[in-house]
Amino acid sequence: MDRYFKGLTVCLCVVVFVSCAHHRERTNKDVISYGIKLAKNDLWEEAAVHWKKVLENDPNNVAALNNLAIAAEVEGYMERAEQIISKAYKLKPDSEIVKKNAVAIQKHSKTLDEIQDSVKDKGENQ
Repeated sequence: MDRYFKGLTVCLCVVVFVSCAHHRERTNKDVISYGIKLAKNDLWEEAAVHWKKVLENDPNNVAALNNLAIAAEVEGYMERAEQIISKAYKLKPDSEIVKKNAVAIQKHSKTLDEIQDSVKDKGENQ
């Protein structure tokens, strides 16, 4: 019986060790990737929470800034999106994805401004 418990104890220790080794600390890259998965499922607010956590530890993380700018744009916070993508661009002006998103956000913002101006003009002319 004593042999049985020793064998069981060894097995339990191996299981605990393996499961602990499996739970490594999440890196910024892991958190950013998880945020992307959330965003792909149209869970932008939740994704933004993860990217903000990355920025708490690394305020100049360009990937988190870029993704957060897109989230702000999707959620309709154009001024915030422009501010965030501008910071990302200043940090990494050679990034093609940041350039592409900066242009897209700027175009989207301009289009919304034009629509708002058009609606305002129609209201004044009536």
